Amino acid sequence: IDDVVIVGSTATLVLDGPMPAGAWTCFAYGDTDTCIGWLPADVNGGRTAAPSDILRIIDCLNAVATCDDWQCDVDVSGVCGPPDILRVIDLLNGAGEYDSWLNVSIDACPSE
Repeated sequence: IDDVVIVGSTATLVLDGPMPAGAWTCFAYGDTDTCIGWLPADVNGGRTAAPSDILRIIDCLNAVATCDDWQCDVDVSGVCGPPDILRVIDLLNGAGEYDSWLNVSIDACPSE
């Protein structure tokens, strides 16, 4: 943690770099723990990156399902669109600069 910015009753943590992919980063304050984790290509939030995530992003783009930006903007372009489908496929297969995340899972949140 590089800095803590407090405004009223809200504390914002400024981190010194990105959180590691495929792992949880946990913060504790008093008797409260909060963990944030991310698993590349896990669009549906099932804690496993799998081919079903491709279907989920297609459903989001076709308005068959509702997705938050963190789920559908996989290429981090600022919008959810067809290129995000390709990015999920790239992440699952380990294409180009990406490691393969196919069938990689993350345990349940430690603070649950």
